[in-house]
Amino acid sequence: MKFSIMKKEISKKNFLCIGACHRDNILLLKNKYKLFRTNPVTFKTLPGGVASNIANNLILFSKNVYLLSLKINNDLKERIINKKINYQVIKEVKNDSFYTAILSQKGKLIIGLASNDAYEKIKDINLIKLNKYLNKDTCVIMDLCFNKNLIKKTINYFYNKKISIMVSGTSIFKIQRIKYCLKKITALSLNEEEIFMLTNKNNIIDSIKYIIKINPKISIIVTRGSKPVIMILNKIIYKGIVPKINLRNENGAGDALAAIFFLSLKENIDPFKILSFSIASGCLKAMDYKYKSFPKYYKKLQLLQKSIKVRII
Repeated sequence: MKFSIMKKEISKKNFLCIGACHRDNILLLKNKYKLFRTNPVTFKTLPGGVASNIANNLILFSKNVYLLSLKINNDLKERIINKKINYQVIKEVKNDSFYTAILSQKGKLIIGLASNDAYEKIKDINLIKLNKYLNKDTCVIMDLCFNKNLIKKTINYFYNKKISIMVSGTSIFKIQRIKYCLKKITALSLNEEEIFMLTNKNNIIDSIKYIIKINPKISIIVTRGSKPVIMILNKIIYKGIVPKINLRNENGAGDALAAIFFLSLKENIDPFKILSFSIASGCLKAMDYKYKSFPKYYKKLQLLQKSIKVRII
């Protein structure tokens, strides 16, 4: 894939984002918080969920983005469809899920609160119904909102159809749901805590060795806060330096990074650019960068990407 600021659509691949889509409540503290006291905040509601966030970033680069989740209210659905994301309900059940993020004055996440029981209770979805979206250019992107058995069933279904399966780590409380599916996963995006929880190791290199031993072909990206991002591609380890930025809202930054990582892998671009573009995407999200057109967004992305140093370790 060759990135271009002249065209909106730079990928013709099909991206099927399967997982969470619900209301995100973002509470930004106006002052330094005081425990056991009332704290004033600014408040906004957005469409959220890991699969939803990834789809929201992918739609900047492809018109073939499908978000497959539970039924949502009309307001959220309208906001998603207005972004040209193809929203499909895969299970007609009540979805009262939500996520609330409490951020410091500087946009640093203090605590995230997730209510995901609606996803957890589902025992099956009609996977055959998704066959119409499948072809050689299809990539399935999953989060881990569903229970362990349904995640395993879904991964097995697409693996048997020879479809690329890319997974976002989602949470330290959910990452072990893929422990026995690693051999069938094409790519994995997760943070440092999640990879340690998944592998039961306490350092990055040992964790990487553990996963690569199970699946030598897997591609991995590991975020570590402000520390360098680690990427594994074809068993080669890359390190990308995270630039200093004006942090305004880090909520969803990891999903923005994951979206570009998965997109770039599917388009088979240069490994150094895969990592630098992925980091740049996450940084722009954390900066809460506002843009009025795709060319302006991409120009900013490209400028930031060129400043990021990547090397093999």
